[in-house]
Amino acid sequence: MNDYLIKRIEPREYDFILDLNKANEELLLPLDREKLDFFSQNAELFLIVYVDGIPAGFLIALRDGLEEYDIACYKWFCERYSKFLYVDRVVIDEKFRNRGLAWRLYRSVFDRARELGIDTVAAAVTSMPYNGESMVFHKGMGFNEVGVLLVRGGTVRASQLAASVQTPEEQRLNEKLYFFYISLSSGLISFEAYCEQLNDLFLAHDGQNDILLELQLRTSDPKATAAALAAYLHDKTAQLDFDNVGSLLFAEAEKQFSEDTDELMDLSHKMYNIYRCHLLPSAFLYDEPLVNLASIDDYWDWDGKDECIAQLKYLFNYYKN
Repeated sequence: MNDYLIKRIEPREYDFILDLNKANEELLLPLDREKLDFFSQNAELFLIVYVDGIPAGFLIALRDGLEEYDIACYKWFCERYSKFLYVDRVVIDEKFRNRGLAWRLYRSVFDRARELGIDTVAAAVTSMPYNGESMVFHKGMGFNEVGVLLVRGGTVRASQLAASVQTPEEQRLNEKLYFFYISLSSGLISFEAYCEQLNDLFLAHDGQNDILLELQLRTSDPKATAAALAAYLHDKTAQLDFDNVGSLLFAEAEKQFSEDTDELMDLSHKMYNIYRCHLLPSAFLYDEPLVNLASIDDYWDWDGKDECIAQLKYLFNYYKN
């Protein structure tokens, strides 16, 4: 299991930042100590991420209206958006890629935007030369192209990307809908139970929410419901608080908990399926308490039934707290 830490960049970490930026300069603007000092004083987010005590990547994000920052991609947004949080660069060391670190850093950006009442997160990704990995990543984070800009004397084309920040109310609703999706997909709740909970949610919103209305119209067809949920959620999960999703899932699991061997085995299989197939993006695959959940698989021969019960009870308690 890995230990992650995201914190503000300090001057003693500048060498790592500069070396990592230099290694990726084909797709990034150059960086030096003077510019790092500028960012330290002016950036809204100036973050480094560690894995097991080793520096693994960084992110720099700026608010709108920074007149001293004379960079074309940033100024393009200043001319068109009154408020935004702009990700100037995010870089992950090659040794630490595919662990969800960029996802973690971007989650900090969306969280900060929400705290500040900013409804747009902006970024620029090179489309010539084509940075395919970054394009796919940003699409999955809910970004869409809102413009194109030629920079560096026309030798580089930048895709100007923007993503809408979910309000706290939208975030809570989407967490509930994600709970519905993985609960149905894993068999944790029946379709009948889902329909009852959906109706309660629909009434709580006075029938005024478009996605809830669409789902209400599909309550005779489980496959259509799952497809509608998947389509709606595909670019929204990056902003969700997965501890909240976990709390909903384990609260439901606790209702079904029994020390009867057959019932316990059934519940454990469902929760293991959630962990492996549905619950979280790769950013969380190494985290407690979800690693503990995966270990339930070791007890499917039920020689360790008592330990399995202890793990589930631990998870029930964790997600209550």
